[in-house]
This record gives sequence, C-alpha cells and structure tokens, in this order.
Amino acid sequence: MQACSGAAVRGSVQQPIWTKGSNFIPKGSSVVGFPQHVKVNSMKACRCSCIEGGLVTGRPPSSVFVPEIGGNGSNFVDHGLSEADPEVRSIIDKEKERQFKSLELIASENFTSRAVMEAVGSCLTNKYSEGLPGKRYYGGNEYIDELETLCQQRALEAFQVDGKKWGVDVQPLSCSPANFEVYTAILKPHDRLMIADAVGAFLMMDMAHISGLVAASVVANPFEYCDIVTTATHKSLRGPRGGLIFFKKDTVLGVDLESAINNAVFPGIQFPCRENALLT
Repeated sequence: MQACSGAAVRGSVQQPIWTKGSNFIPKGSSVVGFPQHVKVNSMKACRCSCIEGGLVTGRPPSSVFVPEIGGNGSNFVDHGLSEADPEVRSIIDKEKERQFKSLELIASENFTSRAVMEAVGSCLTNKYSEGLPGKRYYGGNEYIDELETLCQQRALEAFQVDGKKWGVDVQPLSCSPANFEVYTAILKPHDRLMIADAVGAFLMMDMAHISGLVAASVVANPFEYCDIVTTATHKSLRGPRGGLIFFKKDTVLGVDLESAINNAVFPGIQFPCRENALLT
C-alpha cells in the first residue's frame, strides 16, 4: 500500500492522498498533526512532481510540489496549459502575436500591464465570496476583505474624491452591468432618464471612455456635478476587466444611494464578485 503524506500545495485544499483502490488508514497506523497536515506512519510515500508555472501559490515552480500517485491512470499532476491543452495554448499565442503586430484603434480596448495579468491569474481566482467587506457569510474572506477595501480606497484616490462624501462599489463586472445596477437601485417601473436639473432627478454619468482623462484632471470633473458616476476599469485606466460605481453618501431625493446601489449589485444583479479583478 502506498500513500502520500499530507499537503504539498500551499493555498489549495490540503489533504492526504491514497492510491487508487487502497483502504483508509489501517489499524495500527497513527496519524500525527492536524487533518490538513497528516503524516501517516508505516506507509510508503509516493514521489512528487513539480507544478509548472506555480499558478496555485504564485511561487516559482521549483518550490511547489504535488503528490503523484502511480499506476493505472491515477496520477495527479497539475500541468501547465501547454501540456494540459496545447490547442488552447496555440490559440492564445496566435492572439498575442496578433495584438503585438496590429494597430488597435478600438476605444474599449487597451493593453494591460504584466502585473495586472499576473494578479488576474493568481490564486485569488479560487476564492468565492459574496457580500461586502466584513459582511460575508463564507469563511476565509479576511484577505479578500482587505483587498476589496484597498481597492475602494485606491478608486477614490485615483479620482481625487473625498471619501467622506463619496462611496464606491468595486464589484461590478464591467460598466454596462454597473449602469444597469444603478438603474435597478434608483428607478421604478416606467421611470425615465431625463434632463436632471429641470425635473428634479438624479444626475448620473458613465465616464468609461474618458475616465483616464478624468483621473489625470485633463477634462472636467463629473464628481462636481453628478450624484452617481460609473466607469469601466479596463479602458483608459488600463486595469483588469471590471467596473466601478461611485455614489454620494448623503441622501439624494430621499434615497440612500449607498445602500440602494450596494444591494442592487449584490444580491440584486450579480454574485459573487471576481476577487482576482479587484485591482483598480
């Protein structure tokens, strides 16, 4: 009987792995430590294989190992994309070459940084969270809360917005869902979008295409006039694919925008957020 002793991948689900067809821990064997770090005595350890790319932990491949269980197709090795799916790898490589050799003039597109791509492809993609920081019902979200709070702070700072007067929801998947979530929050059936000052309505701006210019103070600042401002993060901001909803913290026309918009985002329209894209 062969067995692997415990967790070899930090950051993933850690548990002992036994070979195909083997029994559970036999009588006379002893288990040392907590369940996630099990060491089984009187069992033969199997060999380990290196994970290419270190996608789970973000560490270099040389420091990450996964148990490999021998025989009859029962091996578990976390292959890189080239080995796991060479067809998809080939398509990605061709698209990368096309982007490198082409002139891009589409206003909605940009070339994000290597740092953003590294974070988007990190272990954050493994986590499932719903709700807002400090108000989630899934466990293990302490670092997701830290990340989302940091993202909120940076979003306000990027547009030089006073955090005492404005709040921001950083969970929208892009600007289009962000706009629909705003409409869900403040509009009733058969309400219309109109000229705001003349009819006593909310004033909202979608600045997705010019948000980089707003952040650089090159164009007029919509926060001086609007009650709500939305934007994408992947256009002129050159960030990950996502959206932001800024809202006044003070009540506007009898509506608590912060509560209404946050509830429209979740649980109203979408869940969960994409933790690996909270990088504004």
